[in-house]
Amino acid sequence: PGHGHRGMTAKLSKQLTAELAARLASNERFSLMTRRNRWLQTAWIFLSEPDSSPGARIYYIMMNPLILSSVFLPFSQQGGLLGGMTAALCEILVESLFLLELLVRFAVCPSKKAFCNSSYNFIDLLAILPLALRSCVGFELPNQTDGYWVLVHTILLGVVPILRLLKLLRRFEKFHLVQEAFREALEALPVLLYALSLMALAFAALIYLSEPRENI
Repeated sequence: PGHGHRGMTAKLSKQLTAELAARLASNERFSLMTRRNRWLQTAWIFLSEPDSSPGARIYYIMMNPLILSSVFLPFSQQGGLLGGMTAALCEILVESLFLLELLVRFAVCPSKKAFCNSSYNFIDLLAILPLALRSCVGFELPNQTDGYWVLVHTILLGVVPILRLLKLLRRFEKFHLVQEAFREALEALPVLLYALSLMALAFAALIYLSEPRENI
């Protein structure tokens, strides 16, 4: 009986030890997830709210001249100020920074669905797509301007500045208010169109009844 009691005690001790180890492992995983979620939330606030910290404000302020400088970068190639590999390296650096920012925003965004539905993120995606086109043509823009290269020059020297300038829409705080106002107005638009159609049909019927047939 003594040996049976000791065996049962050892078995219970092993079970308790295993349960305790499992709980500790679970608590450790939960702690890691909590720290990771806290870091992601901090990074998202840093990118999306300039007033959240001094570092976020500095990042917000520094990105504006960088984006504006990138807008004029293709114009400098048209004017002959930059060209060849120097211009290619500047363009690659700018678009790589834009790509890195977009990837970080996607990684730390709390809702991937909301990220994909954001028009600002769609503009940021369009702004980095020319990087793929540069890689296809060899990064350095050739001097050829006939046939296929006309389209390449039009995109890299004409469309790219527009896309980069649109990136600044995210940084206009007042524009967000205007966008929300338009969104709320669009919600009431079907009712207004219905009322307008009803009045137009009603007055058309009255005109048909009151006007002579030769005037209709």
